[in-house]
This record gives sequence, structure tokens and C-alpha cells, in this order.
Amino acid sequence: MSILIPPRGKIVFAPGVRWTRVEPLRLNPQKRNNIAKSPLSRVIIVSHLKFTLESTADHEVLMMAKFLFVLSRGLEDPSRATRCMQLAAFAKRAGHDVTVFLVDDGAVFAKPGIAALVSCPTGDKMQPYVDELVAADTPFLVCTPCAISRQLDEKEFIEGAYLETAKTLIALAVDSKVFTF
Repeated sequence: MSILIPPRGKIVFAPGVRWTRVEPLRLNPQKRNNIAKSPLSRVIIVSHLKFTLESTADHEVLMMAKFLFVLSRGLEDPSRATRCMQLAAFAKRAGHDVTVFLVDDGAVFAKPGIAALVSCPTGDKMQPYVDELVAADTPFLVCTPCAISRQLDEKEFIEGAYLETAKTLIALAVDSKVFTF
């Protein structure tokens, strides 16, 4: 939620947002700070007033970002592979539009069961993040030549995974914030 507080103290909300209720703030300082920092909060704290907001669908689109996670690492780099899926899952949980593109050795993760073999030195396991992304209907795009060279068959991919080309990767990158692993 973005608000602007000009010098005269008038509060202007982002397009598509209106406040529905203003009340004196009755939260302890720690809780107030947590609410104020949350990007998904429906409550905005300004001075000692709490604004409860109502938003339109247009505003929801403004809040959601597009993220493209490109994974080129395979079983040889479990930390990066796991972090890719972990951050993609966190972004999806936060309500963002997430796409995962598997290239090079990362293409192997389109095959069911491969993610279950991966865990980081920190103890994080990759499979729960992949399961979460699949359950949230996150698209997993797999580089066509990468899959062919590794003898991966699209019919055997995890749910939501399908073959795509570099042309699609570039088109997605134009409109997304891109994370590469």
C-alpha cells in the first residue's frame, strides 16, 4: 500500500484504495511496526491513527509483482537449486505472479521425484517448496533443447511443467523481475 503524506498532513492513497475506517491506534509499538512493514497489510499506520483500507481489483494488480525464477543448476548444486524454489514459493505465498523456468541442468527438476533427492547443508529440502508451487498452479517452463539433450519426456513432467523455448524466456523476462540460480 502506498500513501503520500504531504506537508499539510493530507493523506493520499494509491489509485483504487480508499479508507473505510479511521480509529485511534491501540497497538503496542512492536505490533504497530510489524503491521506498518507488511507489504500485504490492509492496515496503514500514520502517526497515531490506524486506517483500515478497502481496495479494488485494480489495486490488487498494482500490488502484485511478476517474478521469473530461472534455474540452471541441477543436482550438482543443491543449495542454489533449493534456494530458487524456496524464494519462488515465498514470492507465491506473498501473492505475486511466479513462473519458474528450468534451463540446462535445472531441467532435471521437471521430473517427479528428483527434487526429493535435494537438500542444502542448512537442512532445507527442495521437495516441499516444489510441492507448494505445484499446488499453487505455478508454471514450470522447461527449456526444450535442454530437456531433449537430457532425454526428458514432457509426458513425465511434474504437474504444471511443459516445454518452452528461449523466445518465451525472453518475453517473460521483459515484464518480470528475474532471479537466476
